[in-house]
Amino acid sequence: MDFKDRTIDIQEIESLYQCRIETVSPYVLMIAPVFVLMKRNAKLVCVKAPLDFFVPDELEALRKQEVVYLPVTVKVVSRFQTAARLQRAYFSIAEPGLPRAPYEISNEVLKTVIPLWGRDLRIEPLFAAIFTDEFCGGLSPDELLFGRDSAVLLHEHGILLSGTLVFVLTQLGWSNLHQLQKIRQEVYSRTIHGETWGSVSSDWEAITRDLNDLIKSKSSLSPSSLEKLSADWSRKLLGRLRRIGESPTAQKYESLSVEQFLEAS
Repeated sequence: MDFKDRTIDIQEIESLYQCRIETVSPYVLMIAPVFVLMKRNAKLVCVKAPLDFFVPDELEALRKQEVVYLPVTVKVVSRFQTAARLQRAYFSIAEPGLPRAPYEISNEVLKTVIPLWGRDLRIEPLFAAIFTDEFCGGLSPDELLFGRDSAVLLHEHGILLSGTLVFVLTQLGWSNLHQLQKIRQEVYSRTIHGETWGSVSSDWEAITRDLNDLIKSKSSLSPSSLEKLSADWSRKLLGRLRRIGESPTAQKYESLSVEQFLEAS
């Protein structure tokens, strides 16, 4: 993403959300820019970009600030987190007892994702990654530190790729939460260590290869991008998008754009 750290005039502070420092956990991906108030300079300074994270020492150093500030756009993006929590709860309930019928899982997943696709039937990798971080929980702290400090570009790409993959898999009928968590971690780890996904040996690796090309081309998930892939999984997802497009609910929601999101931040 093309996001540059910046400052905001203190006059805009009333338009930002406050978040208490003690509610921020280490190694959790930020879904929006995070600002702190520098009283001496009367400025709000960005300390974290989207998809970055705090380490314990950073949070301790900020404790005297008491609060950090987030743009109001987090309210719009939070619908991806809400959908992720609903799906995770449903999958968690389904696993211990008798397995649910595939159509039951499909219908429940469909209900939660209709507002995410929106009227234009488009989802950008950033928002898919936000969904997946809430759905799967955190990545390995050691791997996150390696990715951020030693492979910055691969770190971001790994988060977008692994997040988009899990988001897609849940809509293709994959419902084993533990398996999805393992796949997400593996995709991120292999990506930051240089995996190019040119050679595949499983169904999910084949999907990863296609999504890798899609993200590198800065494309979003949409009917047009899926049609270009001409893969079995993309045709299946296209079928689901046709159902979503027929839903009146989808027309009530705007399909989010990363450009609009970052500009409003």
